[in-house]
Amino acid sequence: MVDKGKNLGSNAKRRSRSSKAGLKFPVAIGKYAKRVSAGALVFLATVLEYLAVEVLELAGIAVRNDKRTHITPRHIQLATRFHKELYQFLRDLTIPNGGFIPKITNFCCLTTRVTLQRMSFLLLRRRRIRLIIPSLASQ
Repeated sequence: MVDKGKNLGSNAKRRSRSSKAGLKFPVAIGKYAKRVSAGALVFLATVLEYLAVEVLELAGIAVRNDKRTHITPRHIQLATRFHKELYQFLRDLTIPNGGFIPKITNFCCLTTRVTLQRMSFLLLRRRRIRLIIPSLASQ
């Protein structure tokens, strides 16, 4: 009977495709897709490993800034939202328990008289109610 595959000999040790490529992620066997080459599987595992390392590295920095010891979904959310390229890649991703990104616009922080009047007009124009600001009413 003929053995399938290569004969490794008595002293030879089997090496996986992941170890040959120097990866930590497993390279899957293409059982279902007949037109996917072995090189494509290695490439896909490499890309996934790179993305995982990048996200975990940035999440680790967020953990250190937060003075914590464990990575939570919040730290992954902060890591992906404040990195320009990861944000473009994962902008439609919803991370459960990730919270929201605090964003205060400059429009709300300004306190000049013109800005306060403009804010009151924009916020209340649908109701047709005039907002009287106490600090401006006395002037």
